[in-house]
Amino acid sequence: MHLPPVVETPPPLPEARALPLSRTPPPADSTERVTKWMDRATVVLIGAVFATTAIFDGKDIADPARLIGVGVGVFAAIVRVPMLLAVAIGMAVCAVIRMTGVL
Repeated sequence: MHLPPVVETPPPLPEARALPLSRTPPPADSTERVTKWMDRATVVLIGAVFATTAIFDGKDIADPARLIGVGVGVFAAIVRVPMLLAVAIGMAVCAVIRMTGVL
């Protein structure tokens, strides 16, 4: 006597879940990455301004008072002094050096 082969039934599939209709917000670390890149961009921008306007006055090299004043302003910005205050500090240092005639 010949018996038909036994067919195994597959296990039941898990229930399909509906996808949410609303989009999920981006991960929280994207804001941190943007902030990090903006901080870097600020430093690069300050460096570019320092290199182009502080070192040269037209075709001649700038006076030492300007170089020192801009350097102090850049340092103030790097240590996270507010930008307006960093510019004012650099201007004040440059003005004091020029008024006293030290350099």
